[in-house]
Amino acid sequence: MDEVPAVSIVSPVFEKERTDKQANEQDAGFNQIADRIDICEDTEEQITLAPSQQILRELYVKEGKNGKAFRKFAGWKTNKEARGKFPAYVLFYSDFSAGRKEPLEADIYMSPTEDDMKEKIDALIDENIKKGWNKVN
Repeated sequence: MDEVPAVSIVSPVFEKERTDKQANEQDAGFNQIADRIDICEDTEEQITLAPSQQILRELYVKEGKNGKAFRKFAGWKTNKEARGKFPAYVLFYSDFSAGRKEPLEADIYMSPTEDDMKEKIDALIDENIKKGWNKVN
């Protein structure tokens, strides 16, 4: 997948004081971000995007000494691939087990075709669903 310019502000890090800038819109405003990424200001375009469709969902459960463990596989057709900014298909895999140090593990995979997504799901199921796991409808 192509990299897309983006911004993620989780925890700002202050490295030094910038004496060459003033505390104003021109020197320290939103334009510092807007100059580096494509910001869609056309709200009508955002509204008319087709909603994603969930096309696959499988849940497996296993009884254990610390309670139940769950493994979930879900696949979506995004219906947004024509814009060139979104993958055609997305696969989500989660693994929950209350007895682990980190109870929830999750992965997201992107696929260009439905067949590719289904192959990845089949591979993940073969790899992660063994004896003792029961499929929930």
